[in-house]
Amino acid sequence: MRLDKLEIRWLKLFCKIVEKQGITNAQTATGLSQPVLSHYLSRLEDTLGLVLCERGRGGFALTTEGEIVYQEAKSVIATLDDFANRLARIKHQLIGEVRLGCLDNTVTHHQNVISTAIGKLYDQSADVAVELEIGDYTPLIERLKNGHIDIILSVLPDDVPPDIYFQPVFVEKSYFYSSSENAARIEKEWKAGTLNPNRLLIGGHALHEISKQLGPVAKKGLQNTAWNVEGSLLLLLAGTHVGFLPDHYAEPWIKKGKLAAIAPENLKLTSIFYLARNAKQRLSPVAEALWNNMVEAGKTSLASIDEANLSRG
Repeated sequence: MRLDKLEIRWLKLFCKIVEKQGITNAQTATGLSQPVLSHYLSRLEDTLGLVLCERGRGGFALTTEGEIVYQEAKSVIATLDDFANRLARIKHQLIGEVRLGCLDNTVTHHQNVISTAIGKLYDQSADVAVELEIGDYTPLIERLKNGHIDIILSVLPDDVPPDIYFQPVFVEKSYFYSSSENAARIEKEWKAGTLNPNRLLIGGHALHEISKQLGPVAKKGLQNTAWNVEGSLLLLLAGTHVGFLPDHYAEPWIKKGKLAAIAPENLKLTSIFYLARNAKQRLSPVAEALWNNMVEAGKTSLASIDEANLSRG
């Protein structure tokens, strides 16, 4: 025969009655009254087709069959308890792989959020793996929606899909750069509104804000569909173009005297990077741990940004 959940409960009560040497003594331990315990014991006997114990004026005593059932019941209950304990441990263990998609050129960010979070994850468990995918927002969000990536880290547009849950992680500052040798001339041209639009690099997630800051010249400017941060840096170092770069990415070249920020008090961008996941799917324990690690690693970066700025997508 097969025992259902209710009958397993009857077995547990039977064991408690045996261990307490009778129904009366088992009342306190089970929190059930004597009539209720007697009823459940009778139901168990009817189900098994066995008389498990003698009860009456002569006191409580197990029958031969009752002794066998008691020993077997203890074994079954111990197995179930062991399974429950192991299942609880599994729920809290970090086992498996998490797939993380990121925008490129974040590795030099001062908070080092991604590497810090991944390092902590591997410290938390030897049975985890992180698969990284570097790309642009549009393909990353599509792969997230299709279930090919668990989490993405990106600057988000205004029209984030409604089925995407997101949380701010860190802030990135960007400034308008040129080669150092051209900096004085470029700043004069910017103030005079005579920047050469054919030498202007415009692209990336902050395209709208860049265009707003630079004014009419941006509408005539070069917008390379293959725009990326590293390509922009190469052209800036060549002295042929001007454009925005993240400050952490430009910093080594500024220290070497190769790049200079143009009108940094006026031409500057603040970009918020968000973690995003599919709101319709629950994260695995490994993915959730990485998510929490990244949020923790980015806390100091967010401290300078007010809550109103963080709340948008």
